[in-house]
Amino acid sequence: MKNTLFFLFVTATTLIICVTVIPNLLKKRLYPEFWVSIVALGLSLLISFSKVFDFSVPNPSDLILWIYSPLKGLIQGLLKQG
Repeated sequence: MKNTLFFLFVTATTLIICVTVIPNLLKKRLYPEFWVSIVALGLSLLISFSKVFDFSVPNPSDLILWIYSPLKGLIQGLLKQG
C-alpha cells in the first residue's frame, strides 16, 4: 500500500512538473534547459521507481571510490616523499 501511494505521488508530481514547466521552456525556445530538465526528471523518476520496486540503487560515493582507488598508491607515495 505504501509503495503504491509513493508510486502514484511520484508519477503525479512528475506529470505536474512536465505540464507546467516544459511548455514554458519550449515556448521561450530554451532548448538546452528543456533537455536538462527532461534528463533530470527522467533520472529522478527512474531512481524513485527503483526505490518503489525495491531495486538496489548504488551509492554514488562507491563509484568515486572505484574510480580513485587505482590512484591511492600513487598519492600515498607522493605524500610520503613530501
